[in-house]
Amino acid sequence: MAANLNTKMDLEEFYDISQKKIQEMMGGTAKNSAIIFNKSGRDIEFHVYNQFDFSYWIAANKTLILDNDIGLVIASGPFFKIKPNNYYKEEFLIQPNKTYIYRGIYDLKEILK
Repeated sequence: MAANLNTKMDLEEFYDISQKKIQEMMGGTAKNSAIIFNKSGRDIEFHVYNQFDFSYWIAANKTLILDNDIGLVIASGPFFKIKPNNYYKEEFLIQPNKTYIYRGIYDLKEILK
């Protein structure tokens, strides 16, 4: 029996599944997390900073997300600052309880329901 690896999924279905996965992974405490789908063409370690850490010296969380894979980022506050590979010129803000597709520098899109 062969698996069909060319399965397609619409964005709304992906959003619903990803939000359920956040809840499962965090045991119902997903209010401080978000999902990033890495489509940048490279493996990236996302350094995540709390919104209220104005110096951004110590990451609250570091998550390695392989290319074409998803990962969970965790921090505190209504927004998180993300630095891909800890490189400040590529930094961006995200909100918790959201799902994003990261395609590379300046190309981040929220998956809307």
